[in-house]
Amino acid sequence: MIKAETNIYDKFQTVIPKKIREKLGLTKDHVIEWIADENGKVELKFRKKLTDDDVKGMISLKEKTNAVKLVDDIYKKGDKKI
Repeated sequence: MIKAETNIYDKFQTVIPKKIREKLGLTKDHVIEWIADENGKVELKFRKKLTDDDVKGMISLKEKTNAVKLVDDIYKKGDKKI
C-alpha cells in the first residue's frame, strides 16, 4: 500500500504523487474519474483517454448518414447550438 498527501492549489488543482504515478504507470494519456459517496468517501479510477480510433466502430447505424446534411438541417431549424 502506498500513502501520499498532496496540497490543493489555485483553481483547486492538485498533483498525483510520483510514487502513485509510477506504481500505476500513469501518463498524460490518462484521465481520472472521481466517485464520491454520500459519506464523503472518494474513489479515484484511472483510465486511458479515448482516441478517435478507440471510438470508431463502437456503434453502427442501420442506415447511412450524412454529417454535412445533419449540420445543415440543424442550422435551417435555427438551433445553432453545436
